[in-house]
Amino acid sequence: MIRTLILTLSFSFLAGAAQGKTLFKYKKKEIKPVLAESVNKLSDGKYEIKLKANQQVQGKDLTPELVKQSVEGKLKKSLKTEVTKVDDRTVHITFDGQEETFLKRLSKTRIKARKSVSLALDSSVSDGGIRAKTGKDPASDDEIKIKVTKVTADQVEGIALDIGKNYKSQVKMGRKLRIKAKNTDTFEKGKHAFIKPKKDGKDWVLP
Repeated sequence: MIRTLILTLSFSFLAGAAQGKTLFKYKKKEIKPVLAESVNKLSDGKYEIKLKANQQVQGKDLTPELVKQSVEGKLKKSLKTEVTKVDDRTVHITFDGQEETFLKRLSKTRIKARKSVSLALDSSVSDGGIRAKTGKDPASDDEIKIKVTKVTADQVEGIALDIGKNYKSQVKMGRKLRIKAKNTDTFEKGKHAFIKPKKDGKDWVLP
């Protein structure tokens, strides 16, 4: 019989916080702001986006830094997208390519805060040109590598594929892990994920 571990993901979500929302929606060439207060074209290949005040993303204040992290991580390689902070609520975004393509892809890019969970990418380099873990990479000393087998609104299940040395005495290879989570957007069925849980009583908790 496969033993099951219970892991609890602990993220500080506040009521009403925007959990991985986009800057705006784009349909039939019409922009409808979501996290953005306004979206204005400055010139060919350059837009100005003013952020709404008092917005949060997964428990953290919405900032130009979060926008830069999320947008460049998705679009920098393909569209040479760069995000520049103008002030605490305004960014300028430049890109190289067709405007329609840029607007469609930006409208689908979710603004997210960094977490203690990372998905393995299909390639060794992310869209942002930053070296990232792939499904072939091993877990580091302070990680557990899992293959996600099931994702629901508040729970993730996966099989432990590799165990960092810090967890060797607590988790066995091939063991099924059941992970309780307030938000499971980070996980995707069939993908590998690297998690860094800490023990909190009988539960595992991600900081």
